[in-house]
Amino acid sequence: MKLGNPLIYNVNEVELEERSPAWYAKPVKRKLLRRDPVTGALHVLNVYPPGLNGPAHHHNCAHTMFILRGQMLINGKPYGPGTYAYFPPGETMVHTTPPDQECAFLLFFDSAPEFMVEGGKTYKIT
Repeated sequence: MKLGNPLIYNVNEVELEERSPAWYAKPVKRKLLRRDPVTGALHVLNVYPPGLNGPAHHHNCAHTMFILRGQMLINGKPYGPGTYAYFPPGETMVHTTPPDQECAFLLFFDSAPEFMVEGGKTYKIT
């Protein structure tokens, strides 16, 4: 049997790009690890800065988060390294970081994601 050629990253060594999503008041850092050309699914390494506040929102697709370092408040409750969080499509959530810590996490969307602010606007995530 012939072995495949997997896509492999060491997330501790990748170069991050700074982005300024419209829904956050601060820039975030990220590395797009994979985009499925058929489904639009995304795999992303994100690093949120200390004190990042985001609006209540939901997504059109399911997504999973895995916290690597730091702390994130998910719906007001603190979570740290090793935390796995799954959100079904359409479930309202809030992700923030404490004022003194950034948070690095892996984010997996199962199809082409949109960010939908409660009672308002929809943004495509690219």
